[in-house]
Amino acid sequence: MTIIRSRKFQINLLIVLKNIAKDKIGASRNFQKELDKLIKNIPSFPYKYRQSIYFDDKNVRDLIYKNIL
Repeated sequence: MTIIRSRKFQINLLIVLKNIAKDKIGASRNFQKELDKLIKNIPSFPYKYRQSIYFDDKNVRDLIYKNIL
C-alpha cells in the first residue's frame, strides 16, 4: 500500500493548520498529530474509510477528519 502526500495535500494542510492556529496554536498542533496518527494507521485498516468520490477505484479512499476532506 502506498500513501501519497501530494504537494496539493501539503499545501491544503498548511492552509488548514494556519487557519486553526489563528485561534489556538496548540489546537493546530493537535490537529496535525491526530491526522498523522490516522494516516499511519491506514495500512492496518485500508478499507476503514469510504471509497473515494473523486476516483473510480475501490482502493482509493477518502479520509475525512473533523469534517475536513
